[in-house]
Amino acid sequence: MYKRYCIYIAILFILSACTQLLELIIPSSESNIVLYSDDSIIFDSEGGEYEIIFFVSGEYSINVSDVSSEWCKVGNVTESNGRKQLTVYVENNESYDERNAYVSIRSGKESKVITVTQKQKDAILISSNKVEAKSTEAIYELSIRHNIDFSFEIEEKAKDWLEIVQTKGTGMSVSKLQIHVDENTSLERRQGCIYLFTKDGLQEIIDVYQEGAEETIVLTTQNEMTIGSEGGQLKIEIRSNVEVTLDYPDFEWIHLIESKAFNAFTYYFQIDPNETYEERNVAITFKGVREQEIVTIIQKQKDALLLSSNKIEVGASGGEVTIEIVSNQAYEIQSDPFINWFSVVQINNTKKLTTSSIKLIIKPNEGLDSRRAKFKVIAGDLQEEVDVYQMGAEPVLVLSENELLVNSSGGIVKVEVKSNSDYKYEIKQDENDIDNWIEPYGDARSMSSYTHKFKIKPNNEYTTRQAQVVFTNLEDYKQYTVTIIQSQKNAILLSENEYYIDSRSQRLSFKVQTNVDFNLDITSDWIILAESIPTRTLENREIHFDVLENHSRHSRNAIITLSYEDVIQEISIFQKEASNVIRLDVIHNCQFLNVPLFIGDYVYGDVYWGDGNIDDYSKRLSHTFEYEGNVTTSFNIYGADSFIIEKITNISSIVLYTDHSSIGSVEDVIIDRIEWD
Repeated sequence: MYKRYCIYIAILFILSACTQLLELIIPSSESNIVLYSDDSIIFDSEGGEYEIIFFVSGEYSINVSDVSSEWCKVGNVTESNGRKQLTVYVENNESYDERNAYVSIRSGKESKVITVTQKQKDAILISSNKVEAKSTEAIYELSIRHNIDFSFEIEEKAKDWLEIVQTKGTGMSVSKLQIHVDENTSLERRQGCIYLFTKDGLQEIIDVYQEGAEETIVLTTQNEMTIGSEGGQLKIEIRSNVEVTLDYPDFEWIHLIESKAFNAFTYYFQIDPNETYEERNVAITFKGVREQEIVTIIQKQKDALLLSSNKIEVGASGGEVTIEIVSNQAYEIQSDPFINWFSVVQINNTKKLTTSSIKLIIKPNEGLDSRRAKFKVIAGDLQEEVDVYQMGAEPVLVLSENELLVNSSGGIVKVEVKSNSDYKYEIKQDENDIDNWIEPYGDARSMSSYTHKFKIKPNNEYTTRQAQVVFTNLEDYKQYTVTIIQSQKNAILLSENEYYIDSRSQRLSFKVQTNVDFNLDITSDWIILAESIPTRTLENREIHFDVLENHSRHSRNAIITLSYEDVIQEISIFQKEASNVIRLDVIHNCQFLNVPLFIGDYVYGDVYWGDGNIDDYSKRLSHTFEYEGNVTTSFNIYGADSFIIEKITNISSIVLYTDHSSIGSVEDVIIDRIEWD
């Protein structure tokens, strides 16, 4: 099938009265390249350079495959005795895989391709060089990527509690190293080393750390205790499975009453009266072998002013709120006189150390926005500030999360709720799920902000499960849902299962959620694994592949399989057939050159300006040349049906090549119209 290409050349005469000739050159179909060097070059991992010797009778171009442009480069061409020399430079290979590059010499419709192969770097890669083991007996598994054989040895002092089971692979493969750790009945932490050796002396060390038996110190009273300036006795109780010692500063105003202790973990302290006008505190530390608990005792100053709350939050409807005040002197209320939506009424006020009250009368909030104000309670030199917050009239309920992902081991998840009205929630699980695997785990409430915790039981099934927590605003009965998804025991979750791409070489990336070290299998060699990020917990992971250009006139597809034991996920890749290819060489001496306008449904390609610069094609692309003289600018364009050159001043010739692939024969070219003066 022949393609018709239109060349529209519009004439602009700016600088010269003389016109220049336009030549249309179609290259000869005869062979004109002779290669005197091997067409296959092999480098070791350290890289180096190699001289390619060849002869060419006409114009030619040299290209290096895009996937290797970072590590394989070519120098300038030199000539001696009619033969040309091209130096290939290969950088050090720091990767653990063999890699290939392709250097092509093209003249007319003939090309020669030299394959450059570089060997990989020998390595042993361990998923982790450190194992943190609990005190209980368990087996821990490490993943080892290696392209050489290795052996292992456990250091002598750890042989009585460490045992290894190794499964080997071949080539650059993945081996599983299982470490069996015995129970540690001692409270002391212990450490052991596992050494991995190769016959060439390469060595890796795995450090195994195991916790001692768990120690328990539980404080049954509060971590912070407040006492008035008059002093008195305080009781502190703890529970522990180890001997506990006390540590606190030697202050004169606090005393341990040892005679009143009715067991080893109940302590009484006598606090002397505080005759100063400053608050004072002491931190008492209860120490075990490794654990400790701290109780802070705060004693108020001689003149005390204590409020039951320093923060008031009410709904839009307003109302009355009472604040209790403990003080030993008369106090007054100060507020902003320009704020009229609340008022403070003193119920009683005495100079004795007693509890009195003040009442806040808050008017309804007719607006949709919330509002905030402050007032002060002042007693002598002391003062306390109270924040008053009122919600807006519009019922609002906001969730911190709409979806929660939980790994198979379960745990505690948290949902923050902000609301200016009452609400309720309901846990909805699959009616076929007999196991109520989501349970409420306490509630913490602070008027306008709620924190809801849910306990997720372990999922021992090999399928994911999900449930919903539905929050209902009791003002307008709108519902807001949090979906909780728990992965199966071994999980591989894909964001997409199918990808449709064009024929170009490109980087393909997709996201995976997994909690296992899965294996990858690719059915076709035109998709190459570029890089991936290892993981050991259920988290987002991105995997990258390099897709080679499709030079064929047919579309193609491949399957990437991710597997771990009985968990299998497949990704289908569909690549379109090659687009039409146009190569246009423009010989000119322009100081400033605009690219021709290539016309087609989906046009892309590269522009080689001829002065060492290369750009991706775009419609309004232009270039300024720093030196004078003839230059050949080449356009390699895909998907174009025709093109327009708007300005031919200082253009001496145009060479046009067409094909359905980047390598092949030149088809017939039909010139529909050429216009010039």
